Amino acid sequence: MYCLQIDVWAAGVILYILLCGFPPFVSTNNDQEELFDHILTGHYEFSSPYWDEVSLPAKDLIAHMLQVQPELRFSAEDVLDHLWLAVSLYCINPSTLALCATGVF
Repeated sequence: MYCLQIDVWAAGVILYILLCGFPPFVSTNNDQEELFDHILTGHYEFSSPYWDEVSLPAKDLIAHMLQVQPELRFSAEDVLDHLWLAVSLYCINPSTLALCATGVF
């Protein structure tokens, strides 16, 4: 059954890919059944070295977006209110970019 939370899930998958370059759910044996099991159970990792430089708030946001239970998953509003996204949006604003470059955030 479709609900708005599936859009948050999909955005979480896309964010994961954007931050590390590959999808969160994979099958080491290229087995479709294993892949589906990983998706249904929410089994993914922030594996080294790909995630070593990614901040804890970014990983926290992804973890909340990829929550298997829709009722526990972040809403779109929760995503927009998350610290990582708020700081990221703040840092792309030309008037605050200099503050971000100092590493204060």
